[in-house]
Amino acid sequence: KFRLLEEWADKLGCEHIATGHYVKVVSENLGAEEKYYIVTGDDDRKDQSYFLWRLTQKQLSRLLLPLGGMDKPSVVEYLKQNGFDALAKGGESMEVCFIPGDYRDFLKENVPDIEERFGSGSFVDCEGRVLGKHQGYPFYTIGQRKGLGIALGYPAYVIKINPVKNTVMLGTEEQPVTRYMLIDEPMWVSGIPENLTVRVRYRSHRVKCNVPEPVGDGRWLVCLQEPVSAITPGQSAVFYCDNIVVGGAFIA
Repeated sequence: KFRLLEEWADKLGCEHIATGHYVKVVSENLGAEEKYYIVTGDDDRKDQSYFLWRLTQKQLSRLLLPLGGMDKPSVVEYLKQNGFDALAKGGESMEVCFIPGDYRDFLKENVPDIEERFGSGSFVDCEGRVLGKHQGYPFYTIGQRKGLGIALGYPAYVIKINPVKNTVMLGTEEQPVTRYMLIDEPMWVSGIPENLTVRVRYRSHRVKCNVPEPVGDGRWLVCLQEPVSAITPGQSAVFYCDNIVVGGAFIA
């Protein structure tokens, strides 16, 4: 979306781009160049720094973020005071932005033959034993607990997905835990600092880590200082030093 915003800003002759993300941008003068960093928003519950790690220095230099220093109640009060009552009463969006319902409905609408293409597959346990049938692996995500459509007598979580075999592995909350992960071609703002932490999901807490060296094919090993559950290939790993975003990558 930011690429499109940039294109329209250029067409309209706009110097800046403003968005409603709960983040801030700070700059650092390094002599001949200026570096821009994303900083977490003041409202910890709404901070959206996790989503913006791929923005370029040029994009960050144009960005205005008026909500970064506000919390949600302050924003609602501002809307009320300035005549935007309908917006102030608007509900929270907890799903994928701009998609009504959830992503499963979106997939069915935009890939009409998705259910025929992938078909029903098997739920399996960690030993490979078949536990039941599922609707097709695209409709599940690692860490998912609700909406599985199977009762095992205990809270079951998706801990692994095999698209080749169309199997979805179920286990307990404690099973999908690891202290290591691989990331693909990380982007660092200016080197890898000490006191590094990483967030592997939007709502997850930041975990201390170190990234010793690349292991080949553009991949790097990340060593986590505490066990982390439901690390999901394809999602973002975003790295922080204090409250500053210093890099990011997709989980391999």
